[in-house]
Amino acid sequence: MAGQEYAQKGKKEAGRDADAPKKAKQKRSREQIVRAKKRGTLLAGMAGAIAALSSIKWTVSSQAVRGLRYVVTLTSRGLICQCPANAGGRKICKHAFGIHALLEKEWWSGRRRRKTRIMRRGLACRHADCRSKDVVRNGSRRCGRKGPVQRYRCRACGRTFSGIDGFAGRHFDAAVIVEALSLVSIRMSAGEAGRHMRLRGAYVRQTTISLWARDYSRLMSGYSDTLRVDAGHQWHVDELFVKVFGSPSYLFGVMDGASRFVLSYEMSRVKQGCDPTGLFASAAARALRLPRILVSDGLAEFCKPAKRVFYRAAGPVFVHIREIHIQNIFNQNNLYESLNGEFEGRLKCTRGIKSMNSPIICMLIIYHNFFRGHTSLENGMTPAEAIGINMARTPGSNLPPDVDKWVTFIQNAAVGAAAAAAAA
Repeated sequence: MAGQEYAQKGKKEAGRDADAPKKAKQKRSREQIVRAKKRGTLLAGMAGAIAALSSIKWTVSSQAVRGLRYVVTLTSRGLICQCPANAGGRKICKHAFGIHALLEKEWWSGRRRRKTRIMRRGLACRHADCRSKDVVRNGSRRCGRKGPVQRYRCRACGRTFSGIDGFAGRHFDAAVIVEALSLVSIRMSAGEAGRHMRLRGAYVRQTTISLWARDYSRLMSGYSDTLRVDAGHQWHVDELFVKVFGSPSYLFGVMDGASRFVLSYEMSRVKQGCDPTGLFASAAARALRLPRILVSDGLAEFCKPAKRVFYRAAGPVFVHIREIHIQNIFNQNNLYESLNGEFEGRLKCTRGIKSMNSPIICMLIIYHNFFRGHTSLENGMTPAEAIGINMARTPGSNLPPDVDKWVTFIQNAAVGAAAAAAAA
């Protein structure tokens, strides 16, 4: 019997043309995906085209056959449609695009996205127990690196001070400090940032830049955590392999898919056996609403914490998508993979980090959220601007717009930290 099977297999292989190319898997081009997305958006706006059967099941009318309706279901494998083009959730069709557009429309229907405007604070007394704005100039003092420094006197308490909040007591100008922090946030180490700044005449030691990164990362991170955000209906979660003093560790994070804003992050020594409950809880506490869809890879540790934090509050409306398909853009985690590539490029120059609460991680998250523009967003906005947090330009400021953003953010962070310390 075995000989006959081998003989039949040899006849089949002999009859087949050896030079004939193998049948390649059919992949959708970018134009086809854009066309399907456009048709799905039109379906979402047509009256009676989509009818809801439940919170996770809809019927969508066919545009080719009159009277035919396809059932689209939101499952852990994504949006599964009965049409042949969907291929059981492995590809995306126009009907699934229509459901996704409908979900986004329902998410924001009858509600405006909350907006936060961060503005430069006026000159006020720097002492926490006073904070009076009745101040006058009180001469100047000389500084070897900055030159003459303006002094002020508070009429309410009679004490004197110099500099603005967040930069007082520093031996360099705010523009120099901001440039150093920006260089550390991108793909430069503290030593490379110091050598780069020498080209513009600012001689800053490597240890000084490291101390700036440590102090300002804590200051800005504490202020950033107090900002509530109105995130979209789909969130992404993933992990990144990081070396901490040569030991393998993992950086877990939760990101809003609509704005690319990182809602929360935490470091863990292990990947298998980790508990991301605190990660999800901090993201849920920061956002105004819980997500409708959570996209992750197949890591089993994400399942129970996601149900514990999101499913118990949202009920069957919440869906956790775990199966990733390369041709289904709703089942892809490429948005977070792009963020991992951004972080890997920065951590490569440092060859790892030295502690679990390294300031480099904080600076990466803050720079990504508030200062780095994204070409995938409208007009190259930052994730903070896309989510509704806007740092207003200071009228009459002689600083460049990007530097003015840094100064405004640091000043508000310093004022908030002083107020919290005075209240405690």
